Amino acid sequence: MHKSPKVSVIMPVYNTSKYLHEALNSILNQTFTDYEIIITDDSSDNQIEEYVNTLTYKNRINYYRNPITLGSPKNWNYALELAKGDLIKI
Repeated sequence: MHKSPKVSVIMPVYNTSKYLHEALNSILNQTFTDYEIIITDDSSDNQIEEYVNTLTYKNRINYYRNPITLGSPKNWNYALELAKGDLIKI
């Protein structure tokens, strides 16, 4: 039986790769490790997806590219629906 993570860190993104590296490194540098990272990508291009695919730790990231742009509230809600943790951090 697969144990759910304690914390789901959700990152709804839209055309913003500029700070993604810094945000992900901040998460990975924590001593607490019982978490999942969920990225829901609402971007108009594949820049975020290409970046995530270059990461050596991409196996720690659950990446979802929205087939159509959902817009801010729906993208955030979609990320929340995917979260499996007891606690959620946006």
